[in-house]
Amino acid sequence: MTEHFSERFDRTYQDNDLLDKYEAVAVLVANSHHPISPEYLSKLRQRGRVIGVNFKDAAHPERVTREFYYQYAQLRDMVISTEPGPPRSSESSNAQRQREWRQRQKGKGQSREKRLKKAG
Repeated sequence: MTEHFSERFDRTYQDNDLLDKYEAVAVLVANSHHPISPEYLSKLRQRGRVIGVNFKDAAHPERVTREFYYQYAQLRDMVISTEPGPPRSSESSNAQRQREWRQRQKGKGQSREKRLKKAG
């Protein structure tokens, strides 16, 4: 396990520490050994791989800040690969149904063009 040092806390991170997006990216870069964009954290949050926490703004208690913080325990051992994930082994039944429908629509379009040529 890699020990990640925090300049803000002047110590190594602990599991319950909350990191801003730049600190979180620094931890992921140290684990993955390649550059990672801070915007990639929002993609990880959308996919459910990390949970972002945001707080109420002290000046405006009715508003929630747009800044997310990430718990160090979630990021400590996470490695982001540069390779894309494996391809799906099989299509879902919905994807098959849509592909068949598109093929039928293509066939209808071609036969319609032939009919229009014959009529014109």
